[in-house]
Amino acid sequence: PFYQWLVSMYFILTIFTTVGFGDISAHTDLEICFVALVMIVGAVVHSIVISEVIQLVTASDKTSEFIKKQMLLLEAFANHTDLDKAFYRSIQKDLRERSKVLVHKPTFDKEEMEQLLMSKYMPMDIVCRLPDGLFHGKLCKNSFLQSCGMLAVLPPRLPSLLAIHLQPAEYFSGEVAYIMHDYAFNLGLVLNGTFAYVGQPSPQGGKDDMLLSMLDIECEEEAAGLQSTRSSHWWR
Repeated sequence: PFYQWLVSMYFILTIFTTVGFGDISAHTDLEICFVALVMIVGAVVHSIVISEVIQLVTASDKTSEFIKKQMLLLEAFANHTDLDKAFYRSIQKDLRERSKVLVHKPTFDKEEMEQLLMSKYMPMDIVCRLPDGLFHGKLCKNSFLQSCGMLAVLPPRLPSLLAIHLQPAEYFSGEVAYIMHDYAFNLGLVLNGTFAYVGQPSPQGGKDDMLLSMLDIECEEEAAGLQSTRSSHWWR
């Protein structure tokens, strides 16, 4: 039995790998039909395996190429700015890990998606219901959109068009996402986790809670010093 299984596996492998030595061949009508069926299945399985291997190798090459491009760009910047080597290695390690995640993110053509949303092929019923499903409804609950909705009626396509241009980003624990006086070019939408709330918006502009706290402390210290001076003067 072992010899029969061994010969059978050898025969199947010669067909599936399209080698076909010809040392084993069919003679009867039943054997010919069986071998023909095995050849058809072997051709399909062989093509599937080859395509999967090609995709795996291509994806690996794409990942390596993307990471290499980011590393070369960072290296050129470090050489240009005479960056500290220890600091450069820490940035390189962090950027490498982030690049591995970003390279596998699915992308789409934004212009084509905008045309689809603005075209007649997208029914108005779907356009009106689509914002409630964006990011599990979190986008419509954003404070920015809700504030705009209080001032005027939002166009039904606005959240969907805005969602097209939103760029997902991942932050590590303790990492600063935005710092005061930096250029505010992002609209934040927290999907997972918790962001520290350190700023207070107002009609006159953003107020930094940390700065306000420092000013309050300074005012309290000045008031305490003034009170102490007055008390001392009265005692004299």
